Amino acid sequence: MNPTPGTWQFGVELAPYKIPWQEVCGKPNCKNELFVKLVIDQGYESKGLLVSGPPKYSLRISWPASTPADFDIQIYTPAQLSQFLLSRVSTNTTVLISSTKTCIMYARIRARDAGVKAPKYRTWHLFSPLVPSPWQHSTVTFHLILDPLLFGFIPQSAMPVIWIILALVVVGAYVSKYLITYLESVAMRVDEKSIMLGWEEKKAN
Repeated sequence: MNPTPGTWQFGVELAPYKIPWQEVCGKPNCKNELFVKLVIDQGYESKGLLVSGPPKYSLRISWPASTPADFDIQIYTPAQLSQFLLSRVSTNTTVLISSTKTCIMYARIRARDAGVKAPKYRTWHLFSPLVPSPWQHSTVTFHLILDPLLFGFIPQSAMPVIWIILALVVVGAYVSKYLITYLESVAMRVDEKSIMLGWEEKKAN
């Protein structure tokens, strides 16, 4: 994954309901975990991230609410990942260590079931067949977003929304100036008419 706009879709099998994380994927070839390579050094420090020092990024996960799940994300350097994998494999297994000079990190993503399953004898009618039966959820599909941070804390993907809000504030301030002047003039005309009507009523009496 490179830190460019967009998302990546993955799928992983859910571990049993509320099992402790230390018991999830203690051995290699686990179906409940996924390793994703993150390429985070592509010259983004010179493309307006507006931060001093190494650029910062956010890694986010989104998944459908129809599949209740808990996620655990751990970030490793290549050396840390090699050490972690060596601690899980047998002594006769060879682990290749990448020699690339780019800044590469690895995300270990685990998922477990977080929902209360509906009984199997219940008939599931909600938007069928778009929504599968709750007891049939064995895997979860999720989107992974690697987002550069502007100023070190603002996700780059949020900038269009921020610019729209700023534009609305500027336009609102500009329009309100003329709107207030217009309303004041209308109020003055109403007051003048009220005063004239009052004098006419007094003369009539």
